[in-house]
Amino acid sequence: MRKALTSVLFATAISCGIVGVTATPAAAINKVDCTSSAFVKIWNQTGSERTHHCFANAGAIDVYITRVYGIWSGAQVINITYTDASGGRGEITIPRWSHREYVGNEITINRITIH
Repeated sequence: MRKALTSVLFATAISCGIVGVTATPAAAINKVDCTSSAFVKIWNQTGSERTHHCFANAGAIDVYITRVYGIWSGAQVINITYTDASGGRGEITIPRWSHREYVGNEITINRITIH
């Protein structure tokens, strides 16, 4: 009896659209090889070497990338949360196919969001 009642209630909930499971957007952002100009690309200085980091797919990721002197948005609109040299925090939105430079005034990136 209990099993039958549970089945009836579940069927009723499904038919009424009252299901306690909600879909959340996937945070599919990930670091990738820099093989395409469509990817988000970040240039930074580590010691005496210049390096770069590339990211693809929509989502958000917390990072700690220091001494950033250049950002390329690629085919995406991106938001960057950063800390500047004086410790001030900020956020910028960079449109598709755009570049920002911070030469001589490097920033530390704390979060990247790709839309």
